[in-house]
Amino acid sequence: MASGFSLIADSGATKTNWLLHTPEGSYPMQTMGFHPARIDNAPAASALSAVWPDHIPRNLIGAVHFYGSGCLREPGNSTMRGILSGLFPEARINVRSDLEGAAISTLGKFPGLAAILGTGASAARWSGQQLTHVSPSLGFLLGDEGSGADLGRVLLRDVLYGQAPDELQQAFRTRNPYSWDELLHGINTSPHPAHLLGQYALMLGEMADHPYVRGLVRARFQAFTDQHLLKLDPDRSMSVGFNGSVAWTFSELLQEVMESSGFRNIVILRDPLPALSLFHQKGTGI
Repeated sequence: MASGFSLIADSGATKTNWLLHTPEGSYPMQTMGFHPARIDNAPAASALSAVWPDHIPRNLIGAVHFYGSGCLREPGNSTMRGILSGLFPEARINVRSDLEGAAISTLGKFPGLAAILGTGASAARWSGQQLTHVSPSLGFLLGDEGSGADLGRVLLRDVLYGQAPDELQQAFRTRNPYSWDELLHGINTSPHPAHLLGQYALMLGEMADHPYVRGLVRARFQAFTDQHLLKLDPDRSMSVGFNGSVAWTFSELLQEVMESSGFRNIVILRDPLPALSLFHQKGTGI
């Protein structure tokens, strides 16, 4: 096994952030999301090859630590291990869920609640060593309250019903100059509808101070809190650690909702990779 070469990844539904450590320095990279139900060996190899440093052979990598959506249970975990083993034949492969990554990066060895608000949404209790009492993740059709897909779905519904304010309607139509039928057809036929809905939600971040946006986001964050965090029967003194682009973009509103629900110790990280990298460098051993 090569010494000094390791790779850490945080993979959600939309994208995967990678951090390659070598004796000469570190290399950040980004690819599409590596979800075990939606990717196999060929597209995985192609996506990684497109961003991989040409002068570093992949067989030099001695350890891969992969935190990904869809990897909490089997067969997703073993599927991803198989894909990564093919990409890095000399490496020791460690696959864990992105929710475990959120827990380690925000809570470390302290117990609390770990959550992700990105394209999707998930939450669980963290004992300080492992996830317990994982909240059901039903996907954007039935759940994922507070996620990018959920925010995009509510925005699209309000636009199509004519219930969004005029300035929001205009901004949406400028970005998406399609007919009612075309918008619905796009959602119904998209191979990745959650990602498409998450793209619709991007404009909410650009108009975050608008009263309609604040109300929409606050309501969906409250739904996430009620349906997921509070159902885990937490002690309100517990810390709550968040990863995810939506959590970071609307961190002020998220903090308000958490505090109104009785939580006081909130940690929100835009990028868990630095904390995960430090965790593995120290060999903490959770």
